[in-house]
Amino acid sequence: MEAPRHILDQNHITLVKSFAHESRDQNSVERLIRCCICAQTFPTNHSYYTAYIQTGAQDDLSKDIHPDDLDVRAHGGLTYGPDKYGWVGFDFNHAGDRCVGEHIEQTSDMLTMGQYTTTWDEDSVEKEVRNVADQLAKNGL
Repeated sequence: MEAPRHILDQNHITLVKSFAHESRDQNSVERLIRCCICAQTFPTNHSYYTAYIQTGAQDDLSKDIHPDDLDVRAHGGLTYGPDKYGWVGFDFNHAGDRCVGEHIEQTSDMLTMGQYTTTWDEDSVEKEVRNVADQLAKNGL
């Protein structure tokens, strides 16, 4: 599964994993949804996971969709897109978040002052991505 070049070409973003998620839309029609998990690293070596899911919004460019208009619960809310290719995204860099894994260089205590409430590894991030992909499919995207 190919990752979105226009996202990966941004500074400090590294692909961790890309995959196709099998889901059903609002009409129970099966479809594959492109997903990817990335690690974003600030110049200060603070890393965290970001996730991107390709919706069907690119199929109908007349759709004027804003993340706040979607009935989707993603960790921290949707914070990216949809862009002209239909990708939406969200991140795991909120107060209380701690990201761990091979692609995570270090986690800053800047937002948490050392008080973590949720630890995100690659498996838990993937589970959240698949959950959000299912929600998007059920919304017709």
